[in-house]
Amino acid sequence: MLPEDRDAFDAAYEAALSAARTSLDLTELFTILEHWRRVAALQEDRDDFRRVVRRAAELMTGKRVPQDEPLSVTRAKVGM
Repeated sequence: MLPEDRDAFDAAYEAALSAARTSLDLTELFTILEHWRRVAALQEDRDDFRRVVRRAAELMTGKRVPQDEPLSVTRAKVGM
């Protein structure tokens, strides 16, 4: 998982864990963990992930992404 996603994971995990403690239902916790497992798997190859994000941004905006654009900016364009 990319370092910039760790805070979001931690927050989602803590919220789901808190909800599970209250409801005694683990469904939301398992859903959050599965979501973040998929994110981590997608990000495993950092170069491939960068290409996927760039391509998604180009398809969604109809504009080429500058080579020197930070990944965080490109991700924001596509809501990733």
